[in-house]
Amino acid sequence: MTIGTFGTFEAAEKTNPYTETFIAFAEAAKKNPEASWTVTLDAAKETAERVLIAEAAHSVNHTARLRNRDDSKREKIGEREKTGNPIYKGKVTLTFTLADKHAPRRSK
Repeated sequence: MTIGTFGTFEAAEKTNPYTETFIAFAEAAKKNPEASWTVTLDAAKETAERVLIAEAAHSVNHTARLRNRDDSKREKIGEREKTGNPIYKGKVTLTFTLADKHAPRRSK
């Protein structure tokens, strides 16, 4: 019988690919309150990417407000078997502006 070894587990630090972008975006928004940021995402990964965008905005004490959405290059290719949610391919272009954090998130 093998007992194994004991040690200390250290979780790898997760990095958000949008954090640096939102630091720069917040600086631009200080100079121009009407500043916007447009990004093109893979339609199949849009939901996960939007969560990362929201988290990055919260990390600089703002909320990313979706102002425009261009689905013209997105195509529905099927539906998920269990949930019936659509499956997409192609690209989605989203335009965001920055706003103060929503009230429920201000203390976080």
